[in-house]
Amino acid sequence: MNSARLWLTAAAFGLVTSALTACDDGAAPDFSGGDAVSSGGAPAPAGGTSGSAGGAPAPVGGLPAPVGGTPAPVGGLPAPVGGTPGLAGGAPAPVGGAPVGGAPTPREMRDVEGDASGVWCGDYRVVGPVTIPEGQTLTVCAGTHITVVGGPGAGLAVAGTLTLQGTPDAHVVIDGDAGWRGVRVGGLLVGTSFEVRGAATCLSTVTGGRVSATDALIEGCDQAMAMDGDVRLERSRVYDGQSIGVDSGVLTLIDTVVDFRRPVVGPDCIRWTGGGAQIEHSWITGCHCPLHFQRTDSAVSVTDSILDGATNPVMIAQTTAAFHRNNFTGTSAHLLDIGGGIACDVLDNYFEGAAARIGSGDQSQFSGTEGWRATPVPGAGPR
Repeated sequence: MNSARLWLTAAAFGLVTSALTACDDGAAPDFSGGDAVSSGGAPAPAGGTSGSAGGAPAPVGGLPAPVGGTPAPVGGLPAPVGGTPGLAGGAPAPVGGAPVGGAPTPREMRDVEGDASGVWCGDYRVVGPVTIPEGQTLTVCAGTHITVVGGPGAGLAVAGTLTLQGTPDAHVVIDGDAGWRGVRVGGLLVGTSFEVRGAATCLSTVTGGRVSATDALIEGCDQAMAMDGDVRLERSRVYDGQSIGVDSGVLTLIDTVVDFRRPVVGPDCIRWTGGGAQIEHSWITGCHCPLHFQRTDSAVSVTDSILDGATNPVMIAQTTAAFHRNNFTGTSAHLLDIGGGIACDVLDNYFEGAAARIGSGDQSQFSGTEGWRATPVPGAGPR
């Protein structure tokens, strides 16, 4: 009876040992250099850890049970044929640092500069200029913090694609020493739930560059944005800085707040010398003039938005524009002509309960002035 128990205990221990061996992980991915890690990871033995075929054999005929007791199985307890199987080739490591099968990407802490691609996940110090080359992609995972410490010339230059994959509970944060260069986009930036702070220019686009961002925070930069390419901000916030400059490209703001926190006397919030605009359900405030159109190359549309905290909500010249269902509040003219060449439709807006105050020697440039609202537009501003 004692020998039977000892034999069963040994067989069970062999099964547990095989299972634990098969669960051993490969080596953690190595992200050194900012590029791809070796494909395949550290290989496990093909077929996993093998057990003895048929398990450990019992004496012929099995172990007899006591008379009247429960008989033991004939032939003993069989082990799985081939043992506990492992993954052929071991557990694969991420190609280029990307997670496989939903497994979390390992976090790391290191200094970076030069060309970058693959995946960043952790805490990074940018000690010199970093470039994402044309045709390459750098993906930044949720919760990553990128700190630029390489001086005024250091920042991120995007010739390829930069993907920022923050979440509402784990933003991607990009900041650094005072006056760091910022994020400059000549390729494509696609981002959700990210922050850019404290740069000379937080976010800029060159000709052909494109930015599409949701739940972004741009704050505390000398200049918030400078545009020569398209920028789309949705459910985002832009605070502080000198005027956002649009030289070309289309600025699209949807459910977004731009607040320079210096009402009436501050710089203009957004200034156009080219390009165009599509603004919906947004709030632009806290500056001398929320929208300053010196000249545009394409049409301007502003709907269901709030333009307040201003001396003049709109200053306009050399522009074709339509303003519908907006709330205007200012201490001077609601719309100020600063150079003529205007074709502006202002039907169905709230101008503080009366007709619009238009500062122009040629009122014919503004149509729809008779169709103003006596009460504020319900639902105007971010939803």
